[in-house]
Amino acid sequence: MAQAEHIDDWKGLDVVDRDGEKVGKLEETYSELGQRDPVIGAVKTGRLTHKVHLVPLTDATVGRDHIRVPLSEDEVDAAPTVGASGQMTREEETAFLRHFEIDEPDGADDDRTPRYESSAVATKRRAALDEDLERADEVEAEADEVAARAEETEREAAEADKKARADRDEEERLRREAEETRSRVQASRPPE
Repeated sequence: MAQAEHIDDWKGLDVVDRDGEKVGKLEETYSELGQRDPVIGAVKTGRLTHKVHLVPLTDATVGRDHIRVPLSEDEVDAAPTVGASGQMTREEETAFLRHFEIDEPDGADDDRTPRYESSAVATKRRAALDEDLERADEVEAEADEVAARAEETEREAAEADKKARADRDEEERLRREAEETRSRVQASRPPE
């Protein structure tokens, strides 16, 4: 199978069977969750029915204008179908795996965890994660600004504390001087 550098470019390509006969068009690709290479293709078949069948892509080959699957047209038509939503349900996934006798991927025992995601979902998820990272960068920049303000406030507070101590020391010196002057005056004052 060719590398999945531009999976979205595959959508709309003709799908041909092992004999080179066109069996439909590729509507969507699915990868195991967390993986990049597509392993399932959703192929729109028929001129009137427009059913979308799930076929394995692991042994497919990609040409300039088509994808060749190692199946006959009848095998593609007999493959499980997927709904028009572009999302594979767990039932559709299970039917696909059983039909093609494919082992379930890791994490298959957890019915809540999706095992495959479409390239459209993966693209949206990546975009959402990129937005989250961008927001994290913005929040971190804001935190840096707050830290700089806090450092400035702490510096100003330290200077204010130093000035307050100097003022208290000056106050104490002046009160001592006043007290000494009073004491001296009292001691030197002649009786009345």
